[in-house]
Amino acid sequence: MQTARVLLDGSAVAVAEHSCDASHARWSAEEPLTSLSVVLVRSGLFRRRVDGVESVAEPTAGYLQRPGSIQH
Repeated sequence: MQTARVLLDGSAVAVAEHSCDASHARWSAEEPLTSLSVVLVRSGLFRRRVDGVESVAEPTAGYLQRPGSIQH
């Protein structure tokens, strides 16, 4: 299960905290990205697939999400 909590919602920037539990071992449904985002992984480890390219995200990683991309 995935949850989100908005920490800041300004006119130019928003900050949110997302979390997922470990009971979900398969790929999630397609998620179209609609905004530019900077993601900083704080804990855990997860696989990510964007436009067909797989990667691993863990606490030493950060990545950008671009509008128009599709992620799982």
